[in-house]
Amino acid sequence: MKRESPYTEQEREDFRRQCERDRAAREQAAREDNQQAAAKARRIYKRAVFADAGNLYLHRKQIRPHGAKTGDSGRLKGVLIIPLFDEMLVLVNLQFIQPDGTKRFLSGGKKKCCFWWLGKKTLTVLIVEGFATAASLHEATGKQVFIAFDAGNLANVARIVRAKHPNAEIIIMGDNDENGTGQRYARAAALACGGKYQIPPTVGHDWNDEINAGARS
Repeated sequence: MKRESPYTEQEREDFRRQCERDRAAREQAAREDNQQAAAKARRIYKRAVFADAGNLYLHRKQIRPHGAKTGDSGRLKGVLIIPLFDEMLVLVNLQFIQPDGTKRFLSGGKKKCCFWWLGKKTLTVLIVEGFATAASLHEATGKQVFIAFDAGNLANVARIVRAKHPNAEIIIMGDNDENGTGQRYARAAALACGGKYQIPPTVGHDWNDEINAGARS
């Protein structure tokens, strides 16, 4: 139904204030969800055990565990558990990877600007989307590799890595997605940190696929 008279200045101000209250309420709810997920992550991660090379996902991806964990019983038995740390290096979330590669995070857990890393500090630092890619590249190059967990988080992690490694050469090792998503976000992340980016030559491949394909040929 069309309003016949224009909104008054007071109505516009009331609407603006309501929007601000709604925004503040959403942010508070998100913070509470983040805190609950972080507490749950710490409980699960403390009980988890270190995965070994017999883990089905690791075997399928032809990579080593690199400190990843798994559940020793119940629904998490055989599920790879990857930690997510925030910029202050506090554990805030977990990624669960099923043997078939299905991935999920804790409900309400923080992911933006969160990461994990493999290896000690090196002059060249690599940043990737996923754990399997990170493991393959770390094993192939010996470089420290940071995991952003998705393409949209690459630039966030790249900025954090640049702040922590101001003199490092940073290379974003993106995915060669058919729709161009991995390439686009990798380039944006490289620009965000003053680094470089590389994409595997085969369409549909990430660097784990590319390295494994090379090993088979």
